[in-house]
Amino acid sequence: MIILSSTHSMEEKEFYIRMCIKNNYSARELNRQIESGYFHRYMLSDGKANQSLTKATGEEDYPNTRILDTYTKYI
Repeated sequence: MIILSSTHSMEEKEFYIRMCIKNNYSARELNRQIESGYFHRYMLSDGKANQSLTKATGEEDYPNTRILDTYTKYI
């Protein structure tokens, strides 16, 4: 709900969702990141934003999917 109500573009919403998954943000930390304009600062960084976002939030990095994959193999 914090992401949906506090962000404007779909790109910004996706960014914060991916960062929450990767970094396991609490609601307080997520709110702090949004209020500090982390998305906008990140996009203004040295033009490496799109590449590093994809790399930083790759699906293989999600710890929950590894546990789930391992768990479902034994069922």
